[in-house]
Amino acid sequence: MPKQRFTLIIWKTRIWVFLFLGLFISFSFSDLTAQTPISDSGITKPEYLVLIVLDQLRLEHLDRFHMTNLKALQREGTFFQNTYVGHMTSLTVVSHPVITTGLLPKHLGWADGVLRDEAGTLGKRGAYYLTMELKKDQYFQLLKSYGAPSLPGLLHQYKGGKTVAVSVKPYAAYSFGGPGTDIIVTLSGKYKSDSYPGYPDSTYAGLVGWRGPVGVNVPSYISQPIGGRFYLDSKNTYGTEGNIYPLDGDRFVPGLDPNHLGGDIWATDVALSVMRNEQDWHAILITLGGIDKVGHMFGTLTDTQISLDPLMNMIHMPNIARVADEQVGRIVRELKAQGKYEKTLLVVTTDHGAQPADYFYGVMKPGRSGENLHYGRAENGAYLSPSPVLKPLIQTQNIDFSIQDSAIRVWLKDRSEPKLKEAARVVLTLPGVIAAYYKVSENGVFQYRLEGKDFAVLDMDQRRWFEEHTDELLSTMAAPYAADVVGVLKNHVNYAMVGEHGGLQEPVQRIPLLFVGPNIPRGEVSKAPARLVDVAPTILSLMGIEIPEKMDGKALF
Repeated sequence: MPKQRFTLIIWKTRIWVFLFLGLFISFSFSDLTAQTPISDSGITKPEYLVLIVLDQLRLEHLDRFHMTNLKALQREGTFFQNTYVGHMTSLTVVSHPVITTGLLPKHLGWADGVLRDEAGTLGKRGAYYLTMELKKDQYFQLLKSYGAPSLPGLLHQYKGGKTVAVSVKPYAAYSFGGPGTDIIVTLSGKYKSDSYPGYPDSTYAGLVGWRGPVGVNVPSYISQPIGGRFYLDSKNTYGTEGNIYPLDGDRFVPGLDPNHLGGDIWATDVALSVMRNEQDWHAILITLGGIDKVGHMFGTLTDTQISLDPLMNMIHMPNIARVADEQVGRIVRELKAQGKYEKTLLVVTTDHGAQPADYFYGVMKPGRSGENLHYGRAENGAYLSPSPVLKPLIQTQNIDFSIQDSAIRVWLKDRSEPKLKEAARVVLTLPGVIAAYYKVSENGVFQYRLEGKDFAVLDMDQRRWFEEHTDELLSTMAAPYAADVVGVLKNHVNYAMVGEHGGLQEPVQRIPLLFVGPNIPRGEVSKAPARLVDVAPTILSLMGIEIPEKMDGKALF
C-alpha cells in the first residue's frame, strides 16, 4: 500500500474517532444538564429550609391513598429509595432529634421511650423518665449535656433569620427544635377546671377540655386571642372511645368545626402564619402527626375504610392521608407565592414506618395503649397493669422497667451478667420473639450480645433483612441509658397497638426520603442507602455549612 494512502487512512480513522468522542461527550453532558435543575436566578445554595416530617408515613401510602402532591414533588427532586430509619428504636421521640442533630441514639442522651438517667442529668442518678412526658427544659438540658449539634442553631448562626419548629406533639416539637430554635409552637395539655388560669371566670369556662398553643416565643398572632383559631376542642372521641388508643378531640384529626380545624391543618396553619408574619424566617421544621395517630388506631395500611357517614370518613386513613398530602401542597404554594420556592431546600421524610398486627399480644380494651406499652414506675408516670403475656418476665422480680411495641426492651435491677443472660432467656420465651440480646460493657464501650435466636421461622426476605441489619441497628442504641435486654420480634407482631412501630422489622424501618431544591437533580431515584441520621449533615452540606465532626451521619450528595 502506498505510504500516502496509508497515512490518509490513519487520519480518516482519527477524524472518525474524534467525531465519535465528541458526540459521546456531548450526549453525556446533555444528559447531566437535563438532570440538574438550573435556576433562572442563578442560585447555587439554598437560602431557606423547609423540613417536613409526615409521622408514620410509609412509601405505600403515596399510591394507595393517592397522595398527589407528594408524588409531584418526587418528580421535582431526588428520592432515596433505599432509605431506612437506621437506628433502634424507631420512635417519634427518638427519630426527631436524630434528624436534627445527626447523632445516633447512643450519643444523643436518650435512646427510647424510657430513659434511665445514669448520669443524673435530670435529677436523681439512675431515676427513670418517660421521654414522651419530659418537659421542654428537660429535653433542652439533655441535648445540651450531651453536646448535641443543633441543625436549627447552625442554620441560625450561618444563615441568619428565624428558625421555627411546629408539631401538635410537644415531645416532637421540643426534641425536633431543641434549644437553638427561635420559635417552637405546639399544643398544651387539656385545660381543666382546676388548672386553667382564670377559671371559673366565665371568659374561660368554654375552654375546659380544650388545648391551646404553647412553646418557645409563641407569637401573639398565634396565641391570641384566647379561644381563637389555634385553640382546639379535645373532648370528642368521634366514636373511638372503645379503641385501645382513642382520639382526644381534634388534636390529630381535622374535626368538624371550620373555625378550629385540628391535626395536620392546625400545624400547617401555624407554619403558614409564621411564614407570612416573620419576614426574616429561614428554616421551618414541621411535623404532621395525623397518619401516625390513625395508623395506631386502625392498623396503618390496612385501614382503607370509606363510609357514607362524613364523620366516619373524617377519622380514617384515606381522608387523613389526603389531608396530610394537601398540607404539603399548601406549603409548596406558599413558598411559590412568596417567591422563595426556587431558593428553598425542601426535605420530606418520616420518623418511622409502621406495621399492622397479624399477631397482637396486648390487652384489647379501651385506653390500654399506655399499659400495653409500658411496665414500671418512672419519675413522671407509672404503668403497673402489664399485659398477662409479660408474666414470665415480671416473675423474675428483676424488672425495673419494660417497653413493648414492635420490640421488647427491658431495664433490670440486677445487671450482673448471669442476671442479664437469665432475663434474655426469659424474653426468648415470649410470643413472637425471634432473638434476644443483652447489653455488656467492655472497656467502657457498650454492645449487645446475642443470647439466642430462631430465624428458621422467617421467610427468606425477612431472614435476609434481620441477618443484615439486627446487629447494626442494635448497636445504634448501645449506651448506659438504653435497655439492658432486647427482644427482637418477627414482622407484624405488635404488643401495644394494632398499628405499631418501635422495632427493627423492615416494614417499620423502610421510609421515604426526598430532597427538592437548587442543584438537586430532578426526577432522580437514588439507590444509595440513606438513614435519618444522614439528614442533618446532608442539609448542612447542601446549604454550604461545614458539618460538625461530632455528627454520626454523612452527607448523601
